[in-house]
Amino acid sequence: MNVLMGSNLQFLNGYVICVSGYSYKVRNLLKSMVEFCGGIYMEDMECKSVTYLISKNQNSDKTKHAFRWGVPVLTDQWLFDCLYEKKLVSINPYVIKNQNWFFSLCHIFKEQFFNVFIIFYCVFFIFCFSIIINITNFLCFYYIFYYTIYY
Repeated sequence: MNVLMGSNLQFLNGYVICVSGYSYKVRNLLKSMVEFCGGIYMEDMECKSVTYLISKNQNSDKTKHAFRWGVPVLTDQWLFDCLYEKKLVSINPYVIKNQNWFFSLCHIFKEQFFNVFIIFYCVFFIFCFSIIINITNFLCFYYIFYYTIYY
């Protein structure tokens, strides 16, 4: 890295990088590398602003959010190779695939199930309420009809 100290690398300009699953020392190293290459290091994972997540652990909360939000999750080797090449390299060989697709599907189903349950509950309540109103109207009509004929 001493060879690069005089360089002005800006190939990560406009990119926001977040990291997950690393020790304090490694996280600081990755932060320094991102900033050295002109990128922005972000501590928190935000879906609208983070370009890439560099992750060591697929089970971290940040990684799960990245998979859900469609933010590419990369290995740290991508950043090292970019620095070695002194340019932005393709992320394709470094993308970490979501191995927990079943749990992601279950999470989506759970959220949708809750929404469907609320809708079903509202429709059921309206249906029951309308039946009660109809029965009440019928009883009132019957009461009025019965008393006008027999009394």
